[in-house]
Amino acid sequence: MSFSNGPKGIVTDGIVFFADAGNSQCWTAGSDKAYNLVSPSTGSVVNDISGSLGSNGSWIFDGSDYITTPFDPDIVPNTLSAWVYPTAIDSYRCIINNDNGGYDMGMGIWPGEYWEVRFGNNGSKTAITSYRPSVDTWYHTCVVYSASDIEFYLNGERIYNRGSGPSGQSGPNATIGSKLGTSQFWEGNITGVITYDRALTTAEVLQNYNSQKARFGL
Repeated sequence: MSFSNGPKGIVTDGIVFFADAGNSQCWTAGSDKAYNLVSPSTGSVVNDISGSLGSNGSWIFDGSDYITTPFDPDIVPNTLSAWVYPTAIDSYRCIINNDNGGYDMGMGIWPGEYWEVRFGNNGSKTAITSYRPSVDTWYHTCVVYSASDIEFYLNGERIYNRGSGPSGQSGPNATIGSKLGTSQFWEGNITGVITYDRALTTAEVLQNYNSQKARFGL
């Protein structure tokens, strides 16, 4: 796919959704729409997030904001990634998630201050207890789903793999910053949300991190 609206050096093969608050072709302050930089579809910006442009060209989520997307992470293989800056880590906080009441796909923060990956059947999820997030810190987060594995990367390094693929399907499209706009709201900043319709390799995840990290002081 030809794609020229994103940062230089990112992987473009298989990219289907890209939203970046710092890119005026995606969003401008005061707008109630965040445009997918890959195709004309849009994500709805709600609850005053349209007026909140944070550091490093990011959206500020205050615990009630979210952005809808046209992307369905149930279609495996796929890859979800985002730059995040948490300011609260005391409860479930979704970075990107979809759910139909019994099945979840996505990533976020687990109560008790751990990173979390969700992978399908009956809200199945795991806390990655060996790596704890800190508030007021930028991270590149990425979850890669395939039929045979689920991997989670933090700042370009793989820190979790499940050894089997996701179970079940959620149904709805993904939401940025909450669990379907109803609960588990993110507090902090999010930007550079990219999704792919294939499983990125370890080298490709690292390429995306390295091509953008200077923007976030890393």
